[in-house]
Amino acid sequence: VGPGYANDVYYSFANGVVKTETRANWHMAFTTKIVDAAVRINEGLGVQAFVASTNMNDWATIDTAGMTWNALHNSANTWAEGALNDGANGHPDYGWGTYNNITHNVTGTKIYVLVLPNGAVKKVAIDEMLTSGNFTFRVANLDGTSLVTRTVNKNNYSSKNFFYYDVVNDSVIDREPNKADWDMLFTRHLEEILPTQFYPVTGVYINNGVTASKAAGVDTTLVDWNNYTPTDSITIIGSNWKAFNNNTFTWTVDDSLSYFINAQDGNLYKLVFKQFAGSSTGNIVLATSVASAFGVEEAALASAKVYPNPANGFFMVEVETQSNAVLYNVAGQTV
Repeated sequence: VGPGYANDVYYSFANGVVKTETRANWHMAFTTKIVDAAVRINEGLGVQAFVASTNMNDWATIDTAGMTWNALHNSANTWAEGALNDGANGHPDYGWGTYNNITHNVTGTKIYVLVLPNGAVKKVAIDEMLTSGNFTFRVANLDGTSLVTRTVNKNNYSSKNFFYYDVVNDSVIDREPNKADWDMLFTRHLEEILPTQFYPVTGVYINNGVTASKAAGVDTTLVDWNNYTPTDSITIIGSNWKAFNNNTFTWTVDDSLSYFINAQDGNLYKLVFKQFAGSSTGNIVLATSVASAFGVEEAALASAKVYPNPANGFFMVEVETQSNAVLYNVAGQTV
């Protein structure tokens, strides 16, 4: 991930490193999913977000004097809840805006203050997200100068999870590889080390559609993946596979910790971390192996027809010749 943890690295178990991208080229990220309203911030870079007002009519008069400085945070469990969704009460409340059951659009209800890593303070409002895919948002200095209003259609980035925005340079950034091409993201993010206390760490997020399980305190050569239940929490791998030794001033890696990842290619992989160099080089050494090759078995059944899909209670399988088949659940266990 580079000296000073400067890069984001997108990784595929099937193909290795897919893309390395500098982390410093964005401040806000907007979901591309049609039924999602996530807006995340680049906490790993040091971006901070705060609610300035719950009245959009206050835009012209926003001031930080007397403002409550309660920092908002990206969810550690799901990509679908960013910092600007923090505090949402569930449908139809999406944090920055409210869903309209008639138009099916989300209309902005809050004005935010964004503190950038260079110390600059901006006010931000997400005006709307339309069913057409258009996100419209405003960014300006507190006094209203340098106002920028942007409309970006997320359908233009449908092969990615998010499109990104550089507040300083007023640039929309296409920085992700295709969402189908990667399983893990090595990145810098905030971790809640104590209730309401957050600290920047270098760790791993898993991609949408990927699940993983964690086996701690077990010999990595003997561990059985069948004993562990997978989750789609994006920080199931996280950062706790390493620790800093204050006596030797070096990083150590937990040698009894394994992860099992249901990857994009349909196979189940085992992941064991071996070394972490720290900020001097940002090098991470890991070992991976195929724990169960479901993808290969599925390919062998490519000529089969399975219907209805989705099914409830029963389904039919059509094959050209007499065949044997095994049914697995989403955890990869034989049922």
